[in-house]
Amino acid sequence: MNFLITGGAGYIGIELAYAISENFSSSKITIIDSLARANTNVFCGMRKFPSKGKIEFVEADILDSQTIFEKLKEVDFVFHLAAIVPEDRFPHESHLYESINYWGTASVISALERVDHEVTFINISTLEIFSNSVFNPLGDEPNPRSAYAISKFRAERQLPRLRFFEKIRAVNVRSPTVFGYSKNLRVDSAVNRVIFDVVLKGRATLASGSDLQSPHVDIRSLVKFLVHLVYEFPDEETIHPPMMNLSVSDIRNTIEKRNPSIEFHLGDNDSYSFSRRVSNEFLSDHVEYGAASLEEGIDDFISSFTFSCSYF
Repeated sequence: MNFLITGGAGYIGIELAYAISENFSSSKITIIDSLARANTNVFCGMRKFPSKGKIEFVEADILDSQTIFEKLKEVDFVFHLAAIVPEDRFPHESHLYESINYWGTASVISALERVDHEVTFINISTLEIFSNSVFNPLGDEPNPRSAYAISKFRAERQLPRLRFFEKIRAVNVRSPTVFGYSKNLRVDSAVNRVIFDVVLKGRATLASGSDLQSPHVDIRSLVKFLVHLVYEFPDEETIHPPMMNLSVSDIRNTIEKRNPSIEFHLGDNDSYSFSRRVSNEFLSDHVEYGAASLEEGIDDFISSFTFSCSYF
């Protein structure tokens, strides 16, 4: 089996590439990434890919359908992660969300429609498409509000095009917010920022609405879930990785168990004011064995730091 990962040099993509390389050492992995985030750190370091000589990097825009088509000729599995996500650099760039998330997905699907062999397509979407304060992903209808969520939902609606092609299997994975260590580390999410600050500074500022919850998954559990799809492909059109409802207060309590001397300050910025919580009904029915707990996810993240200021 050979694999293609769009956005493969990104936060999740690079960790997925490592995991696939470890689980399928004889396979070739093609990474397509535009390097829009200047994430060239993924190309250097002591952490090597086990499948030596079987990694190909292609610097290309996700809208370059012809390049994608040429690479699809060589692969059996496609993990589509290329996307623009909300962050400080793109606060109001709605046209970028539409261009990369929606039209980029359409570009990949257009290329898939031209292949003449069997390919499995795994699209990584988001639970941000639900805006209710409490929702059940299996029973509630999506109601995206933000430009990001709308673009991802529009991208999902491209997948039914592939039903007309017997050679294509496709599944949509709606992921919650991801936290934890990656070689291409992002600290613009609330959880990662708090952990980063307490490890290096011994203190962190929490949002004023830190008791409000939203669904999260640690990156190791998500990657493990995605790799499992190679072994066992689902019958459903849309699936969900393991997740937990998580607040900044949960992070605080977990960290204070390890070191009660860590300082936490309350800030004015309520970054969780628009958060949404997955229903307990869904969580009770959606148990993924082997998924890391919050404590395990934080411990794994902290252990990945090359140095700290003696706080852990």
